[in-house]
Amino acid sequence: MDKLYVIYGDDAYNMTSELLLCSEPEKGLDKNSKILLKPNLVVPKPWQSGATTNPDVAKAVIVYFLEKGFSDLTIAEGSWIGADTPSAFKACGYEELSREYNIPLFDTKHDKFITKGYKGYDFEISKRAYEADLIVNLPVIKGHCQTFLTCSLKNLKGIISDKEKRRFHALGLHTPIAYLNAVIDKVFTVADGIYGDIDYEEGGNPVKMDTMLASKDRVLLDSYAASLLAHNPNDIGYIRLSAKEGVGDFDVSEEKLEFLNMPTTTGEFKHTLKVSRLKKYIEEDSACSACVGNLLRSLHSLENTGILKNFDENIAVGQGFKGKNPPLGIGKCACSDYLCKGCPPTSLEISEYLKKNI
Repeated sequence: MDKLYVIYGDDAYNMTSELLLCSEPEKGLDKNSKILLKPNLVVPKPWQSGATTNPDVAKAVIVYFLEKGFSDLTIAEGSWIGADTPSAFKACGYEELSREYNIPLFDTKHDKFITKGYKGYDFEISKRAYEADLIVNLPVIKGHCQTFLTCSLKNLKGIISDKEKRRFHALGLHTPIAYLNAVIDKVFTVADGIYGDIDYEEGGNPVKMDTMLASKDRVLLDSYAASLLAHNPNDIGYIRLSAKEGVGDFDVSEEKLEFLNMPTTTGEFKHTLKVSRLKKYIEEDSACSACVGNLLRSLHSLENTGILKNFDENIAVGQGFKGKNPPLGIGKCACSDYLCKGCPPTSLEISEYLKKNI
């Protein structure tokens, strides 16, 4: 049974290193194996925008595999249609990372493509990616305007041709994403959820969640990531279909989760106006960023349904509410009569709780 490892904090390098040490993605590989790092560099924007993968995540992966005796490493990406991948490598800090460790950057848009078929679908897949012995998938946990979530499964769209990306959209995204993942194996994922845009893959409205995930099971990881964005994974077609095709396990049960630490209070984060508007519903006192981030994502989801239209109370969150029993609070610290008991609760758990008590 593959585990899902969860870690909290805002030090991307050390958090990634800890996730790798616990999950040992190199097991079963010989030292001559081809390791391909696949970040999410959909647009040439820095990671603080909530759109792209923090280069410190990739740096920790590089150092980990180099120290384990692996030398054939490549960073590969194909930015979205209309975006220039080399510009994204530069803007997102990967040019500098490439120079520091002498790791090549590869634009999958200009690769030779291998055609692989699955259930009537033919996919043009980057030859270099397909022939890798391990793809270390490095997505951002963020929203998406069409699929609600983009994370591990959808991030592999970056290894197909631009022509194929256009076709995926014409086909409705969900089925082709699931089928693509069915023909791609040898994938290990470290998901960057320290910053992630609240609802759009291009960034601009990041929420600080201080959370990272790792697993060999892409479906399990995406199912949990969906709950962090207040979505039921069963409502996201490509997750449900990927599970049906045997890509991974859809059920996020307690025995599959391993928490490497507990969330702590971290530095202040300046939210955009869109996100700051949601903070008017929150009363913080020594709150952890993970808890506040999940609450903000939940409020964003509820605002879209109209539930908050006449809501004028404050939702207590944070260690400062221990023993004070506020009328409405979330998390173990804000002990109210209607406590949501996770530490931190996911956005989906918060949403379900608030729907019953607002």
